[in-house]
Formats: sequence, C-alpha cells, structure tokens
Amino acid sequence: MPALSFNPRQIDQMNAFLKEIDRRDIGGGELRMGDPSTGTNVQEAFESAIIDLVPPTGTAAGFETFRTGMCKSCHFPFQTSIVGAPDLSTTGERLSETELIEVLTSGRPEAGMPPPVPELSTGQIDDLISYFFWLNANRAELEGDTHARQEDRTVNWRSLPWWEYR
Repeated sequence: MPALSFNPRQIDQMNAFLKEIDRRDIGGGELRMGDPSTGTNVQEAFESAIIDLVPPTGTAAGFETFRTGMCKSCHFPFQTSIVGAPDLSTTGERLSETELIEVLTSGRPEAGMPPPVPELSTGQIDDLISYFFWLNANRAELEGDTHARQEDRTVNWRSLPWWEYR
C-alpha cells in the first residue's frame, strides 16, 4: 500500500468517518433511503404491486411470462418507453384480442417491435392476453400502489449523508 502521508488531523477525521459509517443502527453497504422492501425502481415496485394484488391463475402466468421474458426490456409501467414501446396497461383499451394475438406472434416490425423470441406457445399467448386485460382493468389501483411504493425512493444526491460500504 502506498504511503499517503496524511497528517494526524486527517487521520483522526478518517477514523471518525469510518466509525460513523460502521454503526449498526445505520447499516452498511447500502444507501439509506426508505424501506428496501418496497423495491428500488419503478419496475420492481410495479411487480410487487401486481404480486400483492394476487392476479387470477392464468393472469399470474401471463404476468410471469411478461416478467421473465424480453417484454419488460422495452415496455415500462404506466408510460411510453424511451424507445417508443407503449404502456401495456392500456393495451386492453387499444387492441382487440385478435390484434393482440397478431402482435404476440408476429411483432410489429414497422414500429420496431420484433416477434417474441423464443416464440410464445398458444398457452403463453392466452395467458399474456389475460394479463393485459386484467392489467387494464386494475390499472388505476396498480398505478397508485406503484407510485406509493416509490414515495421517498427518489434519490436527491445532495440530501444523502454518505454512500456506505463494508
């Protein structure tokens, strides 16, 4: 380790800092911000809101297909993404079941959406459609719950005392 040539005052200040961040009551290695069980981003808050609302079986399977597939890479909760992917919670209002089947099998290449890879089974398509209609019917409650889970989770870098590491 290189000699850093700190004077005694600097050494005392570093020692005080290290003791401060090592306190058990503030934890270690985590940003101190709200309740960590509420998720750290909008997607996590959205997913936990859905899980807590307990969707019906086929709908839950559709949510799981959405959650574990590539869908959420482009589609964000309650907003159009930066790449122009629409909010899927309004899909039930905008598209018929036939149109949804077409999108879920062929994509929308002209709009930049490739067909799903790997290809979805008929059961997965049915479950996703069930999920989209359920999502639309429960949109207001889910949106409110998602935002509530995000309260006090916005990072204001100036108000943070430290990043803490262990």
